[in-house]
Amino acid sequence: MIGVRVGVRVGARTGVAVGISEDETTPASSGIVGVTRDSASGIYTPASAAEWTTLLAAAGDAIGGPSALYLCQEASGNLADSIGTFTLAVTGTGLTYNQPVTGWTRRGVTFNDGGSGAFANSDAGLPELSTTSFSSIWYWKALMPAANRMLFSAGAATFNQSLVQATGVPRFTSGANSTIGLVNSTGQVRPWVPTHNRTASLDVMYLDTEKVTPAFSATVAGQNVTWGQMSGVTHAPGQLLYGAMFFAEAAERTSTQWKTLLTTLGFNPLFV
Repeated sequence: MIGVRVGVRVGARTGVAVGISEDETTPASSGIVGVTRDSASGIYTPASAAEWTTLLAAAGDAIGGPSALYLCQEASGNLADSIGTFTLAVTGTGLTYNQPVTGWTRRGVTFNDGGSGAFANSDAGLPELSTTSFSSIWYWKALMPAANRMLFSAGAATFNQSLVQATGVPRFTSGANSTIGLVNSTGQVRPWVPTHNRTASLDVMYLDTEKVTPAFSATVAGQNVTWGQMSGVTHAPGQLLYGAMFFAEAAERTSTQWKTLLTTLGFNPLFV
């Protein structure tokens, strides 16, 4: 009886998932019902506002879902916002779309080392960081860069910025303040979660490996988001698989709440 059940179950899942190179919507027997989950890695990738609502309910999280969602499965061009209107427009070079990612069925946009490629949006509907909180989650496989490289920037004249150092450790900035992490975070897909909590006067970048906390700068301001080259710093090498952006109160989770959310998504966050 056990042999029949395993044979049918594995055969059905592997055949469909690998054949179409897609995530699957999780059935009741496997986890959170109705939420897309990568069939190889086991990590959830909610594909709509409704799926995010379901996942947050499973996490016991009533803080609020994302206002923008990027599935990053395009064959070329801009990264579409699957739930809002904040398309990330592409510029520059060094990007290759729809590339396989080790350990995942899902594919990603590959960035070379030190290219000029970027995805950006400066819509007036984005949070004004001088007054409003903003956070995001990115599934990113960082590779070791030849020099310090840019990942993600939020703000206009004064920024929050996520970078990868030449040693492979993360760095997060709040205006002129900067803190470098301790853990080499290259080589596998991790959640990179830069947060700007204006209400609590707190800037933190969370990864599953650690959290990086620079001194908060009240000068951070503007309405612009950029993944890739920014401020004259070329982009880090790696693969971008997924992203979601949270505005205002939905961006103001505590460390404990972010840890619960990342755990529910399928990661094993080590920070406290």
